[in-house]
Amino acid sequence: MMSNKFRPLHVALVLLSLLLISSAAFAQEAQPGDPCVPAEEHRFQHVGGPENPGTGYTLVCDGAEWKLVTEWSTSSGQSLFQVGNDTDPCDSDKTGRLRYDSGADEWEYCNGSAWGPFEHAATGGDTTPDGFDFTDLTNQNPVALVTSDPVQITGISPPTGLVLVGIITGNGTPEYRTCSDGSSQANCNSTVIEDWTDSDGSIRDNDYIQLRHFTASAGNTQTTEFTVGTYTANWQTTSTDCLGGSGTQSYTTPGQYTFTLPTDTENCAFTITVRAAGGGAISSISGGDGGGTEFSFNPNGVMDVFNILVGGGGRTDGTGGYGGGGTGRSSGGGGASAVMHGSVLLAISGGGGAAGSGGNGFDGAGGNNAGAGGSRGGSNNVGGDSGSAFYPTNGGSDGSDGDTGGQSPQPGGTGYPTFTVSGGAGAYYGGGGGGYGGGGGGEYPLGPGGGGGGYLNIGILSSDYNVISGGAGGSPGGNGENGSVTFYWE
Repeated sequence: MMSNKFRPLHVALVLLSLLLISSAAFAQEAQPGDPCVPAEEHRFQHVGGPENPGTGYTLVCDGAEWKLVTEWSTSSGQSLFQVGNDTDPCDSDKTGRLRYDSGADEWEYCNGSAWGPFEHAATGGDTTPDGFDFTDLTNQNPVALVTSDPVQITGISPPTGLVLVGIITGNGTPEYRTCSDGSSQANCNSTVIEDWTDSDGSIRDNDYIQLRHFTASAGNTQTTEFTVGTYTANWQTTSTDCLGGSGTQSYTTPGQYTFTLPTDTENCAFTITVRAAGGGAISSISGGDGGGTEFSFNPNGVMDVFNILVGGGGRTDGTGGYGGGGTGRSSGGGGASAVMHGSVLLAISGGGGAAGSGGNGFDGAGGNNAGAGGSRGGSNNVGGDSGSAFYPTNGGSDGSDGDTGGQSPQPGGTGYPTFTVSGGAGAYYGGGGGGYGGGGGGEYPLGPGGGGGGYLNIGILSSDYNVISGGAGGSPGGNGENGSVTFYWE
């Protein structure tokens, strides 16, 4: 048994040994960079011994050395951490991961498909870009995904180099993307910064914005409103009613034709040109030009046929052109051209009058183009006068044949009641009057023929038309140019 006088000394020795053991244990704690053994690979440990007073470390063994994972203050609990550069691609498994791109010298994050700058737009500086617009699109297929042209953003200088961008309103699932080179679609595809998204984002000065959305139903407009900083721009696309697509059809040979609307064009916008034929010439004098008109027309869902009349040029042998041209002793009048939609007459262009020694043949009238009788075809189906006081003869009306006329009567042009195109008058020793469409015949040695009258169905076509030139009158010694009817739709 220990004597009581030695008991305090024994206690002191025990305490001293414990202190020495504890100090030795703390001194032996691993520090960042200390070696570890392969058996400890992937093992974590927390240290905070006398070698790093006030600081704690979390270390991991890589099989050879203890690596620093994180560092913290033992008094405040605040931590410090360092993120390396993950050089592998961003994928869905890495969504939310951070990396420090030492090449670009910037933080980046993985959004599930691509690494992007770990930055945000700040307030202050110039966040109002120079004005910009997206080019609106028309005649687009309904409910189809369409893309705008890339538009460059300039004139911004915020503190971080970035300003906020985003879609404010819009139907059709609108999205945007940014790229660094929008000089072409291919270049934008290969320099994408932020791929297609509908979430708010950011953009740098001189980068490009591109929009896309699904178009509206047929005949309607889709609008996307987009903002960059404090500036807002709209992009609109309009879907076509013309589901069958655009096209054209022309008729240039004298005769009557039926044109059936192609499938799904009954709501298309048509532009129709109707040119009448020119009058024939004599050896030294030209025939009159045919009249012409161009107008817009929409069938408004009525899937009906167009009925067509194409006038023929007056001839130097006195024969009137197909389409109501009157016969003359010396030259024939030009034929009218006309078009109907189903049973509705849309337009007539009057044929040119034939030449006579009394002067050039008189021009035909374009649709609803007023003219003084003998100097030009009359307006709205009023044929021009004969242009001669000697044996004057009149053109027909209401689709009838033209009068025979002259000292040795020459036959008038044939009428076409379906089109309400009347024949021009025949002529001999006096010019024939222009018909309700057909040009009058010419006479040598006294009078030229009058031009045919024109017509437009103003009740249907309103004022959306133009008077244009028709077939040219024959140059001296030549026949008049044939008429034509042309359709373009979109």
